[in-house]
This record gives sequence, structure tokens and C-alpha cells, in this order.
Amino acid sequence: MKITKIVTAKIERDVYSRIDAGQKHYEVRSESFDGASIIRYVASDDLQLLGIRELGVEQEFERESDEFVLSLAGVSESDFYKLFPHPNQIFSGLPSNIWRLYAARIGERVYDINEYISDADAAQAVPEEKKS
Repeated sequence: MKITKIVTAKIERDVYSRIDAGQKHYEVRSESFDGASIIRYVASDDLQLLGIRELGVEQEFERESDEFVLSLAGVSESDFYKLFPHPNQIFSGLPSNIWRLYAARIGERVYDINEYISDADAAQAVPEEKKS
């Protein structure tokens, strides 16, 4: 048995177009992907499905690493800090989830989620030993 976790993320259409064009390679969020292997992108304005992608292994970063995480994010510095205001810029009493950022590599497009899951199950199958 294999468990496939799917996370849904809202995203601006222009940012998603950079994923499709191969210009944005990492997804950065202020919440953990919690072991998800698939990310389902929906438009932030109307929740229309934009696409489904494989998601790589999550890396966790302290906010001291913002410069590096910004380089992964594939957005401008001003957009980055609108999305992820640095806690020191506001005040230290904010929720703990803004003290860390999470990044994962965006993988191949998944065209058919059922086929993807079936292929993953088949890859996990252990062949029977040859009978003599």
C-alpha cells in the first residue's frame, strides 16, 4: 500500500504561467507540505484548477535564510515579502508559522491523477518469487 498526499495551493495565474514555462522550479510556503507528493494548483481569484504537479521533498528554512529562499521562490523580492513578511518587520508576537518557510521542488505535470496513482502503486509492487 502506498499513501499519496495531495495538497491544494492557491496561486496567482501569472506565477503559475512561469511554472508552465519552466521558469519557476520551487514552491515556497509558510506552512509545511506535510509529506505531500502532489500539489494541485488553483487560481487565487476564482479557484479554477490550473494544474497538478509532482512535488519534491520539502526543505525547512529558518527566516535567517530568506535571501536563499527568495532565490528559490521565483518571484520578485517585493512579492516575496508581501507573501512572507519577515517577523522582525512586524513584531515578535506573531504566530510561529511565519518564523519558518518551506520549499519543495516542483516536478512534472500530472495529467491524470488516477493514472499517476495507479503507476505509483505498480512501482511499489513486489514481484513474486519465481517458482521452481
